[in-house]
Amino acid sequence: MKSDLMVIGTTRPRLNVTEPMMARSRARCGRGVRLRAPMNVPRLSDDRAWCAAELPRVSRTFALNILLLAGTFREAVSIGYLLCRAADALEDSWPGSAEEIRARFRLLLDSLGEDDAPAESLAAQARGAASGESDLELVADLPRVRRVWRDLPTGDREILAECVRTMAAGMCHYAARAAERPPGAPYLDTEAELH
Repeated sequence: MKSDLMVIGTTRPRLNVTEPMMARSRARCGRGVRLRAPMNVPRLSDDRAWCAAELPRVSRTFALNILLLAGTFREAVSIGYLLCRAADALEDSWPGSAEEIRARFRLLLDSLGEDDAPAESLAAQARGAASGESDLELVADLPRVRRVWRDLPTGDREILAECVRTMAAGMCHYAARAAERPPGAPYLDTEAELH
């Protein structure tokens, strides 16, 4: 027996559906028919533009110097700076218990891997805490920074990940330690920790 059902799992080329096309389809299909627009899929070019606009918003002086760099080097340094600012926001602008701080840094460090979920999770948490803080708003948009970072040449991406991991691990250590101590107490134990 032949079935008229569409085979599940088949794919068709995705069309770029515009509003006039949807209006014509509605007219052909009749009143009351609602057609959905295509899913809003992030575009890398939009993420790049957002990162370029975000850099001077979260940087006081570095953005001016980064803008003097050329080509892919500029983009790599810009993305590295934004990732470092995200780590800085976790340390300075998002109070919490030592365990909460460690968990946030863990998500940031894990977002420098293959999985999108850690960056998405950290971003969702930051959206609730941002309240106009530009550096926490940066964390809320971490997936955008991550998508551009993922598109960098492998060598640039690996070096940035190593630098951000090293810096963020140290920030996590001291921010969590500070959260465990009374307000105003030093969070350095010895001068050797400065070296």
